[in-house]
Amino acid sequence: MSRYRNALPAARALIDAAMDARRLGCGPHLPQALLVEAAPLYLRDTECEQLDNPRWLAEALAYLTRPCNGIPGILTPVRTRTPRHRRVGRAGPAAAAQRAGAKTGPLYRLADYLDQHGACHRADRLIPSEFWIVAAQHALPSDFGPLGRAAQARGLYRDAAQLWKNATRHGDTHAAVDLVQHMLAVDGESDSAARWAATHAALNDPDAVSDLLHNLQKAGAWGAVALLLARDPAEHAALDDAAYLADLLRVLHEAGAHDQVTKLAGRAAAGVDLDHLYATGSLLSALREAGAEEQLTTLADRAAADSPVDDATAVVEVLEALREAGAEEQLVTLADRAAAYARFAEPSDVAKLLIGIHELGVTGPVTALVRDPVARTPPGHPDAMGRLWYALRYVKADRHARVLADRAATHVAVTDLAAVVTLLGALRNAGARKAIRTLLARNPAAHVSLGSASSVAELLKWLRQAGAGDQADVLAGRAAAHVAVGDLYGVAKLLASLRDMGADEHAETLTGRAAAAPIPVDDPQAVEDLLWRLRHAGAGELIAVLLSRNPAGQVSLDKMSAVTRLLKTLHDMREDEQVTRLAGRAAAEVAVDDPEAVATLLTSLCEIQAVDHIRTLLARDPASHAALDQPDAMADLLMSLSKLHDVEADAQVTKLTLRAPHVGVDNPQAVVELMIALYHLPANQQLRTLADRAATHAALDDPSAATWLLRALRELKATREVAVLIGRLCAAGHFRRCFQEEHEESYAFGREPDGRPATAWTWHDLE
Repeated sequence: MSRYRNALPAARALIDAAMDARRLGCGPHLPQALLVEAAPLYLRDTECEQLDNPRWLAEALAYLTRPCNGIPGILTPVRTRTPRHRRVGRAGPAAAAQRAGAKTGPLYRLADYLDQHGACHRADRLIPSEFWIVAAQHALPSDFGPLGRAAQARGLYRDAAQLWKNATRHGDTHAAVDLVQHMLAVDGESDSAARWAATHAALNDPDAVSDLLHNLQKAGAWGAVALLLARDPAEHAALDDAAYLADLLRVLHEAGAHDQVTKLAGRAAAGVDLDHLYATGSLLSALREAGAEEQLTTLADRAAADSPVDDATAVVEVLEALREAGAEEQLVTLADRAAAYARFAEPSDVAKLLIGIHELGVTGPVTALVRDPVARTPPGHPDAMGRLWYALRYVKADRHARVLADRAATHVAVTDLAAVVTLLGALRNAGARKAIRTLLARNPAAHVSLGSASSVAELLKWLRQAGAGDQADVLAGRAAAHVAVGDLYGVAKLLASLRDMGADEHAETLTGRAAAAPIPVDDPQAVEDLLWRLRHAGAGELIAVLLSRNPAGQVSLDKMSAVTRLLKTLHDMREDEQVTRLAGRAAAEVAVDDPEAVATLLTSLCEIQAVDHIRTLLARDPASHAALDQPDAMADLLMSLSKLHDVEADAQVTKLTLRAPHVGVDNPQAVVELMIALYHLPANQQLRTLADRAATHAALDDPSAATWLLRALRELKATREVAVLIGRLCAAGHFRRCFQEEHEESYAFGREPDGRPATAWTWHDLE
């Protein structure tokens, strides 16, 4: 950063050009020609005299490429290497850049830190209008597409079209799609652009080609469709993604390109990658829709024999595609393979396969699945057992379901409270009476751990419903004497269960233990939540236990929103002593530099009419101390103060109003809330000052929030500020968000660099 700041103007201009090129979409490798041609655009007229020195470039590059303290310089030359072995497949970006470097001259890489610095601090800087012309001439071919999208996002529609035209010429099919859509929106007579795209787009990416074909048909560019089909995309499409091939098949079929459909179907069926089952199912469906019966059979054979079977949901989808295609033999083969694999799968996957295969009516694999998983389902996993048990019942394998239930009842660890509760509930709901008897015979009430009062209450319920009253009595006695009482809500549930079963003596024992146990009351949110739950459970004695710990004097005041909720709950419960204590502490101790906390507390104190505590808080002068980094909190505090009628708060309102225009403006939506508060006071002078600062300095990384600010400025009729913010939004790539519907027609051809609507242009105006 020091070398960037201290660079001579020519060197600094090269850096600025590099940072802008990167943030506008160029890849990491930047052609020297691009930087050299763009650099003068970043110099003042007086600074351009440096470029008269024939050695200016050599001197600037020497400065920028010199390492310092063991790290590379600001620009690092990209060394191109000739690969020793030719590699098959798609070339990566580095290889593409190296090949392009041989044609465009030297390439450089901008230091990562300056790359990030430029993306952040130059995000809303206006780009020199000639930059786009330089980019269209000297950028790497792989960068034309992203640069075109950046130009379009800034309203520079003609520059975008030029860049996409260049990208299409170099085979970028996605750019060709952008070009056709763009020209259709700008110029309804876009046949020339459509023909250009159809003639020059690369054909190896089936996803992009199908998208291009679809858009050409949608535009009615049938001549361009014919040109594209004549180039035989079916022959060139890569076979590494079955889903993309399925899309291309469907588009070719819709276009009536029967020969192309046949060719692509044959290539795909014989050579497509089968690693992704969902994609395989989609391709099977596309072949069926296209009437490619022979190719469908070929792919069905391959899928049945070779596709992976480790994803039960995906396997079922492929099986359904095979059924729809009438490939019954292949369906059975794949189902058998999946069933064989499922012997080692999780019970939940077995359950999915069981149901899916059963619905397809394939009996053999269902029989295998029914037999094997039942024998090996791990004991002690009632959740997995429940899913598998449901699947067995679904496929009418009742005997195996009973066997599974008996195994679970026999082997579940009766010391595991959660497992016993889950299993007993599942067996009860399933009507598995024999398994319930088996489990109860192991006397879980005498053995389960007592870690959770809520779970003990649940187990008491299931024991009573199962008719095991003696075991319920045993468990009630154990729980009253030994269950953990730290969770008062769980204790409340257990108390309710004990009273329901008439175990009043055990209930008294449990209440006494809870009263003597230490209960943490330092978290206001936890205390408020517990009070609410205990009230709804009717556990008055436990509420008394909790309040005896003096939560109002103990809770932390760090989270004022939680404190005020607790204050309201105590007020609703008419616990006046606790209310007075907590309100007094909060008014005297709240951080007066936190406007959100103060506003929240003021609102709460007003609701409970705690006038004395409000005066205590205002005496601490929060208006003078409120931090200025939260405009929305400042707005809340202003509105809270302005609503105080029973106490004298005018001085506080005046102080805060005078400080309001100086808040941080990083968050545009929060600034709008403060602007609304100033508008309603009213405080016009402060409002205008804040509007000016927001338009000039508000962060634009959240476009929705920035648009909210723009709308507010328009409603205020702040014409100059609106123009400033629109300029920054356009520079940051949010052109479409700047104009309301009634202005869209004026910008049908984009905008000029100075912001005015662009004059009409056509395809023939492009180079």
